[in-house]
Amino acid sequence: FISVMTVVYSFMGSEIMGVAAGETEDPEKSIPKAIRSIVVRILLFYVLATFVLSAIVPWKEAGVLESPFVTVFDLTGIPYAADIMNFVILTAILSVGNTGLFACTRILFSLSQSGQAPLALGKVNKRGVPMNALLVTLAFALLSLLTSVIAEETLFVVLLAISGVGGVVTWMAIAFAQYKFRKQYIADGGKLADLKFKVPFFPLVPIVCLLMCVGIVVFTAFDPAQRTSLYIGFGFVVACYVFYYFKFTRKKVVTTVLTNGEPDKIVQ
Repeated sequence: FISVMTVVYSFMGSEIMGVAAGETEDPEKSIPKAIRSIVVRILLFYVLATFVLSAIVPWKEAGVLESPFVTVFDLTGIPYAADIMNFVILTAILSVGNTGLFACTRILFSLSQSGQAPLALGKVNKRGVPMNALLVTLAFALLSLLTSVIAEETLFVVLLAISGVGGVVTWMAIAFAQYKFRKQYIADGGKLADLKFKVPFFPLVPIVCLLMCVGIVVFTAFDPAQRTSLYIGFGFVVACYVFYYFKFTRKKVVTTVLTNGEPDKIVQ
């Protein structure tokens, strides 16, 4: 249970579909299709693969000297097992890096468009790419490479857990938003049949998701190595909310305009 946060880190990325919806030409068809396919992929490539490995490799020997996948490949006589896995891992890392760059760039661009980030991050080049946001994201990504030489035994674990916290908070926000949206949609007279994608077993699915995410956070608190990441991760989330409150909620601008010749005050 304590290692769940580290495992969650491997599942992060599924939420990218929501971010990618803004770049999709036909989101009504492509996004539901992607949602259904990713569930199948997780069951096939994660759950089923782990089940097979657990049935073949003794748990005390798994991952001690080499990847359990390499162990299984060696048992089945597949040559160059280690090289194959290194190629797979490198490909996966490049895919994750590409996804992270896209997601962070897109989010910075969106924040800039809504006035919650510097306007320079919202500028695009001739190809429609928000290059300033991309360069800022890339700069932070390159800084993360320093963890291989600076406090590599502790800092990497903390960053891993912080990334996991970010993923869990994101999933909680998505589940809560979906729950509230569906409730409000029906309350406002919306018809369930009109929804392009209906979450099955509502409201059980979003509620279970929220409870599981809370459980992951609680389990992580019992690990001293990851406890610091909770303080930093949730501390950062709280700081963001405080900044948002004072920057965009509390401060109000009163503008006086003329309506039919008479002064009228508008609170913005």
